[in-house]
Amino acid sequence: MASHPCYKEQNVSTRIALAVLAATGIGIASCEAGPAGPSLAPPVVALDEVSVKPIVAGGPSIQLSATEWFVDPANLGLAFEVESNAEGVVRATVSGSTVSVEPVAAGAAEVTVSATNSAGLPASISFVVVVMHSTTDDRAALVALYDSTGGAS
Repeated sequence: MASHPCYKEQNVSTRIALAVLAATGIGIASCEAGPAGPSLAPPVVALDEVSVKPIVAGGPSIQLSATEWFVDPANLGLAFEVESNAEGVVRATVSGSTVSVEPVAAGAAEVTVSATNSAGLPASISFVVVVMHSTTDDRAALVALYDSTGGAS
């Protein structure tokens, strides 16, 4: 029975059923490979795009939930990874399914979040984060300029 093309693709109870059918002489007429079942389905990106409002350099990190972006049709559980293409602009990290984006300096960065199920099948989504200059930095620069040029005197 081990040489039957369907044998290795089946779970234990199906293998026993195939062995019983073969032993009784009923046999199997055919075994066609159908579409991938849910156990072979990769995660699915649930959104067309991720929208993130501009953030301020040196300001607090923003927290985003990766579980809102992916569907796991196989219910195998998802592991997440995150990457920023410009670590000097934003640092991106992930803990469980929470993605943290820390604004470092003014600019724009593409952040890619990947979800992989326990079967090793991945999906990913990317979005752009815009980091604006800090108004505190601008004020400090203006105060320094004001003071260096004599200020109120």
